[in-house]
Amino acid sequence: MKPAYIRSTVFNLCFYVIVGIMCFIMLPTLFLPRRFYMGTVHLFVYTVYFLERTILGLKYEVRGAESLPKGGPYILAAKHQSAYETMKLHVLFKDPAVILKKELLRIPLWGLYLKKSGPIAIDRSTPDSAIESIQEGAKRIKAEGRPIVIFPQGTRVSTDATTDQKPYKVGVARIQEATDLPIIPMAMNAGLFWPRNSWFKSSGTVVFEFLPPIEAGLKRDELLRKLENEIEPASISLMNEAKEKALNKQGGFKAALFSLIGICAVLFAAYSALWFYVAEEIKRQYPIALADLMEPDVQPQTPVITGFPGQIRMAVDQERLVTPFASIEVQTIRAHGWPIPNYPITLTTGPIQAKNFRWLQPLRFDSLMAVVNTDGQDLNVRESELIRDDFVASLEGTLDLKQEPVPAPDMVITLKNFKSFLNALKSSDIIDNRAASFTEGALMFFVNEEGHVQVPLQQKDKTIMLGPVPLVVLPEKIEEAPRRKPIPLDSLQDPSDASTSDWDTLRDPSP
Repeated sequence: MKPAYIRSTVFNLCFYVIVGIMCFIMLPTLFLPRRFYMGTVHLFVYTVYFLERTILGLKYEVRGAESLPKGGPYILAAKHQSAYETMKLHVLFKDPAVILKKELLRIPLWGLYLKKSGPIAIDRSTPDSAIESIQEGAKRIKAEGRPIVIFPQGTRVSTDATTDQKPYKVGVARIQEATDLPIIPMAMNAGLFWPRNSWFKSSGTVVFEFLPPIEAGLKRDELLRKLENEIEPASISLMNEAKEKALNKQGGFKAALFSLIGICAVLFAAYSALWFYVAEEIKRQYPIALADLMEPDVQPQTPVITGFPGQIRMAVDQERLVTPFASIEVQTIRAHGWPIPNYPITLTTGPIQAKNFRWLQPLRFDSLMAVVNTDGQDLNVRESELIRDDFVASLEGTLDLKQEPVPAPDMVITLKNFKSFLNALKSSDIIDNRAASFTEGALMFFVNEEGHVQVPLQQKDKTIMLGPVPLVVLPEKIEEAPRRKPIPLDSLQDPSDASTSDWDTLRDPSP
């Protein structure tokens, strides 16, 4: 059978996660009545079967169910090829009792779970102890009205092993002698799909076939020979049938390939529709988002969108944004990301020039890079870098977009080589020597082990705080914050150039 490599890996990882979760869930049931514990066992085996069907594509089929007694206990003598059939015992039968080695009950925690399930534990310290434990256990299970499951060969057997290598053992005969219960032989082909000691499994259908019952009264040798003569040929027949189906299935490879191509075509068409829809939305929303930051009679550019079928790539050559107090010119704006909701977008720019009406010279930066995403309520800045020569400013954290018009920050600012930046501010007459010295002294309190300044930027009540330093006090009712028309800044190289009315407007925040 052809192994399903990827499916097997995914299934196995999910299986071990489920085992860990169920061990935790089942722990309290050790102190509860047995029915509660068995409820979690059934939850486990049916969950595993769901994973087998959905991930592995592995199902099972039952044949000869009419051979099972309608009620009361019986002995099930089953071929044992893999772990698959052990996890189907509680699916195929009502509360079966499995025969196992007593040593398994000593395994920490797992042994407690096995003991709670009510098995027949064989004491193999001596031959007499083994016989006594298996017969006494069988009588107890018979009195409880539960089926007894035994694997006559005593262990898992590979699909190509012979009965000379793994003979049928006398234990099943001793159980029948002690209980007089009928034996139901069960053949299977599980080992083809779930090989023993193998990570990889195969998709398909496992068949469990119940054969006519063997009533009590046969001699031990006759009973073992009859079991072998019925289970072995039936199991070989089931395995040959599965192999033949697998060969016939390969003949349908072309049909499966065309089906796969059709599915891929549909998915690609859906992806293409989504890609172009998002691209058109970017073109539509970009000018709207910047409309309030543009100078009068100046329209934002329409971005150029490229990249199909890969990531959406947006390009704008230049933008000039204006606020009541400053202007920002940005060159070579680029952004890219997949058209998936909440997927991070990477933004990069070329040189940036910021101009404030109080500054004699503009402030320039070499570039900006930021990786952001939003869920509609928060803008998450995953990483960012604003670079000027050897100075780098990084910003990480979130902006609460629900607060308007000023989003609430919860971020951390990291400054590398901040002294050179302060020198640049002094040389541009943006700050004087006294302010630069004061700022340098304040920032030194936030220097980390790497020599970089790291300080939080947060909002507390109505105040935006940079570490312990208040930066801005927001209006009491933020949603009613006054909006001012931008002041033309091209001619304001010096505060003295501003008209009296302009200065009055800046000083007076009323509309």
